[in-house]
Amino acid sequence: MKKLLFLSFAILSTALVATSCSDKDKISYEELLQQDKERVEALLKQQAPILKAYAEKNIPGAKLDTASGIWYKVLAPNTDNSYNFYAANGYIKNFMVTAKYEGRLVKDGAVFDANDKGDVSFTADGIINAWVRAIIPSEQKLNGTIYNMGGLTPLGIKKGGKIRFVAPSPYCYDKYGRGAVIPPDAPLDFTIEVLDIK
Repeated sequence: MKKLLFLSFAILSTALVATSCSDKDKISYEELLQQDKERVEALLKQQAPILKAYAEKNIPGAKLDTASGIWYKVLAPNTDNSYNFYAANGYIKNFMVTAKYEGRLVKDGAVFDANDKGDVSFTADGIINAWVRAIIPSEQKLNGTIYNMGGLTPLGIKKGGKIRFVAPSPYCYDKYGRGAVIPPDAPLDFTIEVLDIK
């Protein structure tokens, strides 16, 4: 009987709390999007000088992609430019890339993940935004019109290409981090060597 009384009290308390919220306490989806946009903009502004200093020290000759705040340097050109990132409708294909890579924390330069065997493949929809931007081209010409695609380099990084970049946290693992390995809001440094792309 005690358990039943406690359960009834818990249900009643929850119902009272739920009904006590007024319409002015509700946040619309658009307001949530705006709050997240402001959060990301603040992070990009806060991390910009940190990324600049890190790139200047660790990646001499790195260029800044002003649209994303990512600093990058192509370490080796593509040996095969035949891969086409786009489907006939102009959308980016869900490519699969096989690569050697290394990831470091900008905070202290510690390596958090690496694969120098090149026996790992990733699909475009299975990698972070910073990797996608590093791999796809900056623009695409379709039916005489040039579209900005958001990549860092004109041709993208294809077979044989190698790139190093340092990216702000919103393009990496953002506010979520990745377990104990990557803390939330951590900017990251990656080197990617593409062995194959299809």
